[in-house]
Amino acid sequence: MPDVADELRAVSAAVDARSEELVDRQFAAHSRHPAYAGIEEADLRRSGRRNVSRMVAVLRGDLGLPEAVPEDEYATGRRRALQGVPADQMSALFREVYATLREAFVEIARAEGIGVEAIMTGLQWLWRSADETTSAMLTGYHSAELDQVRAAESRRMSFLTAVLLGTLPPGGEDDPLDYGLRRTGRYWVVRARVAPEQRAGLERTLTAAGRGGGIDPLLGPVDDELVGVLGRALPADLDCGDVVVAVDGDGTPAELHRAYAAAGELLAAGERAGRRGVVDRAALGLRVVVYDRTDLGEHLCARYVAPLRAGRMGTDLVRTLRTYLAHHRSVPETARALTVHPNTVRYRIERVVALTGADLTDTEQLAEVWWALEYDHGRAVHSTTTAVTG
Repeated sequence: MPDVADELRAVSAAVDARSEELVDRQFAAHSRHPAYAGIEEADLRRSGRRNVSRMVAVLRGDLGLPEAVPEDEYATGRRRALQGVPADQMSALFREVYATLREAFVEIARAEGIGVEAIMTGLQWLWRSADETTSAMLTGYHSAELDQVRAAESRRMSFLTAVLLGTLPPGGEDDPLDYGLRRTGRYWVVRARVAPEQRAGLERTLTAAGRGGGIDPLLGPVDDELVGVLGRALPADLDCGDVVVAVDGDGTPAELHRAYAAAGELLAAGERAGRRGVVDRAALGLRVVVYDRTDLGEHLCARYVAPLRAGRMGTDLVRTLRTYLAHHRSVPETARALTVHPNTVRYRIERVVALTGADLTDTEQLAEVWWALEYDHGRAVHSTTTAVTG
């Protein structure tokens, strides 16, 4: 009784002898797949010869391709991705090609007069090989896809960085830039310090809210921030969770490096102020300068806040004074906000004046008191945040 392995080796030799005929059969299958229309015939025939070589090796009991084969299935999968062939069409054609080769195997095996057992064994080997090589081709395909995504992201971030740092190449006013931006367009810059697990959600929120001006927002991570260019200003009441989102603009792409720097100052000020959500120049006003001028802030705190905190009522006095100024120096409104009697507010304000010597009817001194309170508040928020994150 003939040995199955010997019979399959005989078939492999016959398959090898008819290699070009089997390549022709495979090439005919490509015409039924429009995605392959733009690929050169030489490329397709090279893959077809590789498939025949794989079939011959499998029937001989070999695991690898002959050294003369220039490209394995993994490499072909990568190239098909770069050629723009959809993965599902690549897989469909690959299955069709292997079905063609299996039919050819049965045809040649019968012509060689080998037994049913050898034919069934050969089919099993070919099926297993088809699964393995399909997996290798798809792995190569997805590897190339990932490389393309990474390359596209790298190009996008390089462009975004050039916009935000003011290093765009010079050009005419009407020159279009990448990603829908135009040199004469007006755009906004956004900056937010956000944890990695929050980034995707915030990016979706900013993309939806900042779409306009003919562009989709251009966003990306830089260090611990999410930064980007928006087509319009963000609504002040946008729900950003517990994240501070600083926005500045509007400006042309060539001007956005200044907006980027300003947004950084707004972000720092918003965090020091304990804000949440969208902050801009209008929302923060002088607070941007208050938190930046440490020397002046410490001086004014020593003059107006330290005397209040020195006594047993320190916390109540500071809170009452902040509320009093926030409610236009109205005693009734302050009392309602603090849920105390108006006389309590009057007494506490009198104590403030007595302890600090501040004249709250004098515009200059009132501005200094407000500055001292804002700086003190920002210092406390910063101290708490540092303690939590540290």
